[in-house]
Amino acid sequence: MTIRRCAAACLLALALTACQTHGPIPGLAPDAAPAAAPAATSGSPPDATLGLPPDATLGLPPDATPGSPPDALPGPASGAVPGRSPGLAPDALPRAPLGPIAGRAITLGADATVVPRTASDAVPTPTELTRLAETGDPLAQLRMAVGHALGEFGLEKDDARANFWYRRAADQGLAMAQFLLGTRYARGLGVEQDHDQAFHWYRLAADQKLPKAQLLLGTMYALGRGTAVDSRKAVGWYRKAAEQGEPDAQYLLGEAYSKGLGVEQDDRESTAWYRKAADQNHADAQAMVGFAYQEGHGVAQDYRLALSWYLRAAEQASPAAYLMLGLMYETGTGVRKNPVVAYALANLASARAASGAKVREFRDRISSHLDPAEIVEGQELAGRLARPGQFTATLVALSRSDPKPQRI
Repeated sequence: MTIRRCAAACLLALALTACQTHGPIPGLAPDAAPAAAPAATSGSPPDATLGLPPDATLGLPPDATPGSPPDALPGPASGAVPGRSPGLAPDALPRAPLGPIAGRAITLGADATVVPRTASDAVPTPTELTRLAETGDPLAQLRMAVGHALGEFGLEKDDARANFWYRRAADQGLAMAQFLLGTRYARGLGVEQDHDQAFHWYRLAADQKLPKAQLLLGTMYALGRGTAVDSRKAVGWYRKAAEQGEPDAQYLLGEAYSKGLGVEQDDRESTAWYRKAADQNHADAQAMVGFAYQEGHGVAQDYRLALSWYLRAAEQASPAAYLMLGLMYETGTGVRKNPVVAYALANLASARAASGAKVREFRDRISSHLDPAEIVEGQELAGRLARPGQFTATLVALSRSDPKPQRI
């Protein structure tokens, strides 16, 4: 493996890991029985996101669907030689840790963001909601908890009351309430952070087949927080969630097969799980599917499909996609070589991967070969590429304006 290829692989790994969210994912010894949960207490700020980070990176434009490449994106530049791409590691996919999702917050998902209603579809008044909750209706109790956590449904923000009602609903076996109560313990939201309690409530919800609970339980095993690291158990829970269509779990299962953690290493399986997540607009998975096609990991090498997936990921501001496209433009792999475009993409990758010193070194290395006018041009291009929904359209327009059209 050449030094250049090793460096490129490290850069992509850095781009995937530099903007991770490392929240307090709790743990408990693998075989220990969870302790009885104490009553929740007040203390930290209200849970404005139902206990999880906001998802700021989901979704392509409504009409953008992964699949075959758009007609406006022709194949490799003439003269491109099939085989391993210059500057890329030939033997392994770049790898992010098996725990947190690289560059992407773990969120409730569309199925869980709508709080279940009580017996009627009509939104009850605060008085009626309180009456239903006090009579033991678990859905009303959950609605009371969320209302107090967010200050919605005509209820006052109150952490202590929110946790009280989460606990009441969770004690009745409501999986979503168990999951959200676990999240509040995991992050110390209105209660003292308690990894054992978080594990206890996640496990109860996971046993009821709630995908997000299964995902986070797997992450706890993967990170070994409060428990010994157990990759096999992590993968087992990821698989349960992935088979229910949970995209973050599908991505992490792809990572597990890529690394051979908890399962036998298998590029074909890895790429298949990445693809399942990518089809649900998971940006990091889209970048990894692009890399698989570029390098021929588990699929036939195909620069056209690699570019298509990189572009989809880049539309979601994926630093890994910016970086890989930048490397392709720098080396002329599958596209016409263009150092100004490479510099613009390196700028975007550097801005997104805030802690990626190596990514910034890549940007600075490209800039060292540009004159001042080209640097200004690259910076302006980066600004246009960063506009929401304009990434692909900007590159296509640029290729059409080239007197020697580059095939992007």
